[in-house]
Amino acid sequence: MKIKLLLCAVIIIAMSSGCLKDSKLPVTHINDVKVSLSGKWSPVSGKITYYDATGNVAFNAIVTPDTLAFDDDSSVKKTGTAGSASAGTYNITTTDNTDYITVQSAGGNDQYAIVTLQSRKLVLSEKLTYPDGATLSVGDNTFIYYSSVMTGTYTKKDLPRN
Repeated sequence: MKIKLLLCAVIIIAMSSGCLKDSKLPVTHINDVKVSLSGKWSPVSGKITYYDATGNVAFNAIVTPDTLAFDDDSSVKKTGTAGSASAGTYNITTTDNTDYITVQSAGGNDQYAIVTLQSRKLVLSEKLTYPDGATLSVGDNTFIYYSSVMTGTYTKKDLPRN
């Protein structure tokens, strides 16, 4: 009798542990990513690497990415260094074992590959291509580049309390 009671208790515990904490979303990989993204992410560093037509590095630039605030639904708020904020929506997709965030806002759509997503660290990478080349002027130098990769590293200071 005790074994049957213990077995029932184990089954009930196993069934209830399949839910994500503090979320009404069903358990799926995409929803798990959304819950992990949820919160305010402050920029730590950012870098853009520009590539020439042959794929060689033409120039590197240090940038400050926007602060990002995601909810676990589909809303995102981007705040620039000057304090200007824009609201938008986002969705998560997975292609070839890489998760992507597509952010839609008034400024257009941006797609970022999620390089790292940990409880306090987020690294996003965005690749842009310019089939006809683009021009970048830095000081007295002008670079013609055909693609660029921007990598932003973020940190989350306030973790949810369970």
